[in-house]
Amino acid sequence: MAFGAAIMRLQRSTRLESLLAASFCILQLAACGERTLWDRDFKQSPGAVITNTEITGYWEGDVYAGGVRLKIEPTSIVAAIKCDVHGDMVTSQGSAAIAFRTDLSPPRMVLQQDLSGERQGCGFLFAKGSEFPYAFGPQGSLKVNFAGTGVSELRKLADLDAAKH
Repeated sequence: MAFGAAIMRLQRSTRLESLLAASFCILQLAACGERTLWDRDFKQSPGAVITNTEITGYWEGDVYAGGVRLKIEPTSIVAAIKCDVHGDMVTSQGSAAIAFRTDLSPPRMVLQQDLSGERQGCGFLFAKGSEFPYAFGPQGSLKVNFAGTGVSELRKLADLDAAKH
């Protein structure tokens, strides 16, 4: 009997711990409230300065369809487009692994898999192997050629480590 009672206490504590862990996860997701890069708030506190001049980080600019935000990491890229579709603002986001080719001029990001966003409204698709040549412009801007479809001048919103929750 003592063994059975101990098992019941263990099951109850395990259920309670699971419930607490699940509640914590839900609160974390709700606190961030981010589904796309466009949901993220990049407002800087007064006096904040972006010091990192490398390509990694969060970037924003314009493309033919509307606005674009990029999160560039050493081995991956997230792209989010925001555009007007029949009077409604629609976002489309996708991610892919990348490799940097700095031995070429200009240097480029090479997709290691397809980069595609939802195909509703302003969806996009860049095939595996597509190259995004890039160059830094004046005042730390970044010019990116999206596989020959268009060149965008982007401004840096934040460094990777500065944008963490």
